[in-house]
Amino acid sequence: MCDSYYVVTIGAFLHDIGKIVTNYLYDHKDFMVYIEKGRGVKSHRHAKVGSLLLSNYGFPEYIVHIVEKHHESDVKDPVKKVQWADRFDASYRAGTARDKGRKLPIEIGAAIGLDVTKTLHGFDLGNYVKHFLEHINDIIVSNPKLAALLIDGFYREATIHLRSDSIGDDNISLYAHSKIVAALTSLKVQYPDSNHVLVVIEPAIEERAQFMTVDVIEYLAGLHLYTYFGVLGAASCMLNDLRLDPSFHIASEMSSRFVVIIGEEHVGLLVDRLRRLATDLAMPIHVESYIMRRGILRKDANIRIEPEPLPLSATSQLVCDICHQPIYNKNLMLILKRASKTLRLCERCSIIMHTYKVLANSKGILCIKRGEDGLLKYPRLSLAVTLCDPFEDSDYIVARIAGFQAKSIEDKTALIPSIDIYLNVFRKEYKYFTGISYKRLLNKLINEGKLHEYISTVNILNRQLMHIIGEASQNTRIYPLEILDDRAILEILSPFDLNSIISNSIKSELGKYTIITILRRGAPGTAYKRLRYMIQEIANTDKILAIEAPENALSLKDVSVFKELAQLLNIPYNTLYKRLIKLMEVLDEYINSFKKEDEIEKVYLKSIILSRLFEPSSRDEKEGLEVFGLLPFLEAESYEELVVEKEEVREKISKFFEDEGNVRSIINTVSFLNRIGEVILLE
Repeated sequence: MCDSYYVVTIGAFLHDIGKIVTNYLYDHKDFMVYIEKGRGVKSHRHAKVGSLLLSNYGFPEYIVHIVEKHHESDVKDPVKKVQWADRFDASYRAGTARDKGRKLPIEIGAAIGLDVTKTLHGFDLGNYVKHFLEHINDIIVSNPKLAALLIDGFYREATIHLRSDSIGDDNISLYAHSKIVAALTSLKVQYPDSNHVLVVIEPAIEERAQFMTVDVIEYLAGLHLYTYFGVLGAASCMLNDLRLDPSFHIASEMSSRFVVIIGEEHVGLLVDRLRRLATDLAMPIHVESYIMRRGILRKDANIRIEPEPLPLSATSQLVCDICHQPIYNKNLMLILKRASKTLRLCERCSIIMHTYKVLANSKGILCIKRGEDGLLKYPRLSLAVTLCDPFEDSDYIVARIAGFQAKSIEDKTALIPSIDIYLNVFRKEYKYFTGISYKRLLNKLINEGKLHEYISTVNILNRQLMHIIGEASQNTRIYPLEILDDRAILEILSPFDLNSIISNSIKSELGKYTIITILRRGAPGTAYKRLRYMIQEIANTDKILAIEAPENALSLKDVSVFKELAQLLNIPYNTLYKRLIKLMEVLDEYINSFKKEDEIEKVYLKSIILSRLFEPSSRDEKEGLEVFGLLPFLEAESYEELVVEKEEVREKISKFFEDEGNVRSIINTVSFLNRIGEVILLE
């Protein structure tokens, strides 16, 4: 890659750096001078302020020129390329400012306490920007690949929770905007005639995680880390071969999901690398691609990449005690001694276990290199992960820090992109798995073509999950197993420990997009896989809470209908539940009468329902489990007497039951509560 490629694309990445000053550091002592110098500029003042800023810190003249001129008319290359990318990107923002009902991810950041005067991990924003400017200018000239890596790390840390456009109601983060413009410019420089594509990569980790047992508690965490570096390596290596820097093109990265912006002709090359990786990981990889037209994301391909089966060997007599596959090479077999038994592990399971031990407490910079020697190996990709210093060693493809490690902004790792994946080892004593997911939200954003909101939100959702779990775990027995970009998997001792989790999730800004699933654990690997499938199935419905199976789920509409009936009857929720549970057979018959269009049967069944609701037996009032402690939005409460005649109430309830949707919601709610009761009885 020639230096001109980096000059133009770094200029594109930094084109709006002035907005950090004009929008957030206007009263900071180190930046007020730039505000004063740019005060006479009538429009796009951030461009002038940004150019003054970079010029003062000795940035190359070409980059300063791009930043200053990217909004002017009659410009020439390279500014013209950046201006085209900026305008192409702006086409996805039309209407965003008018979307009053959803301000993502800005409201998420504010709700979870992300301060716009601080970076993502709590550094003072002004000092962090100053440190970046003081250290990056010389590196751009001497080592542009390292500069691109550090700029990516800087923007992630400093701007993911900052608005792209000042004090208006634009919902886009500055990080998403800058990253997209950099990726589009990079493609425009190297592949000027290419159509642009957004690619979403989702490894099916649950397919391999099903082998997790109580004897290998670190298996899941190791699997996530091995998967993360594998996808990062496959994508980065492909980009590197195409003379594209991965720091410009990988828009989001987690073990569960990677988002990459590339050319349409490059998708096949990426799929080929991922096919090799799928065999190394021994798991399927799901790939979706979206053609980027002005203001539109059009779904283009949906591919499930299956791993190639290993060749069968008639001579292999040994079987892996984890995945139960034959062990073909005894030299690569791992003997794992546990308290109760000794385990034999195949090569793949050995690597997964080794990954957690090596990387969980790693304090160095982890680099992906070509070759077969390193801490982690991907033989079919000819890649390895090793410890190295990118400030001294340029023989790497991409570098990351395992978790944000910098104690001060002076630490050299403060600008290296970090792996923000929360992982824990499995605990034997916990009885339940529960999942919290925002997959429904991400599906909605990408299906609506909300490019910026999708990229911004997928980069900040793990913070939202950490916030909710952190608040809930103060007084409960909750143990996070994993926290990723769209989901968290927790271990709990009792369903009642979920009370605050459910409450905090549903009351949050993303309440209607929340999915919460509960499952008795049993075999941990199998339960984990079932939980993931439950989340995927519920994501395409309006359900928010499921227990044991996706069909036993509750929606906010079900809850509101149940509450409405309780209010009409002036009785506590728990009392209503006890009355309705005795009516389930009648309610099922009543629903069937709607299909039959049998008005006589319908009237007869409705009269039975109304009669038993108004005049229950004393036995009905006493029987039934007290299940509402688990559901804070259905907590037991009573209502003051309505100042209406009984017949008028009966008439309202009669009308209530004429709505088939209401009846279905009542049946769903009672069935769900009954299933909770059955689970509690197993305690």
